[in-house]
Amino acid sequence: MAVGMTRHVLLGWRRDVGVLDCLLRALTIVVLATPLTGWGLARPDPGSLDTNFGDGGKVITDFGLQSAAGAMAAQADGRLVAGGSAVVDFARRDDFALARYRRNGRLDRSFGEGGKVTTDFGAGSDFVTAVAVQPDGKVVAAGGAATGPEANDFALARYNRDGTLDVGFGDGGTVTTDFAGGFDRVHALIVQPDGKLVAAGWAATTPETGFQRPRVGSVQP
Repeated sequence: MAVGMTRHVLLGWRRDVGVLDCLLRALTIVVLATPLTGWGLARPDPGSLDTNFGDGGKVITDFGLQSAAGAMAAQADGRLVAGGSAVVDFARRDDFALARYRRNGRLDRSFGEGGKVTTDFGAGSDFVTAVAVQPDGKVVAAGGAATGPEANDFALARYNRDGTLDVGFGDGGTVTTDFAGGFDRVHALIVQPDGKLVAAGWAATTPETGFQRPRVGSVQP
């Protein structure tokens, strides 16, 4: 691949209290790494940063006390939607967190509040592990939502173009799915040509041992 032909986006985190999200655009192909191991690169040569993106090729977004990015999708117009989790005050645990960026890496202030959105599912820690953009521009975030002390369900939320929850989706814009009363979470999400959503991930089928099997769920548009 010739340098400059294709731009790839790296997504990860930075270990500072209150500033844990990081977007980085570089001329290379990368893979997401776990928080304890840092960045993972698919090739030894990372290329050069796109200095037209953010601040010298990098963007840090603060959601409050702490936050971490875990998924991203590109819209047809080139804007980027990153999803993860955020703790916005000491009285609450992690919520779904999304931020939308313009092509230059600046927050898209037409989305949510100043470019950012958080969604609380109510019972405990919620986190985004997959993001998809529908052909109509609506954004779907998927991951897990705590529904009890030792229970976690598939969780999805759909947002309108302006970042507000799509109240016509599920229960006021959110959906949770329990498989067997244990720890379930989404790892992948796609939009089918007919508009239906397919989420795939893990479901604990025996809560006492934590054994997990891959599960797939389909959601009507």
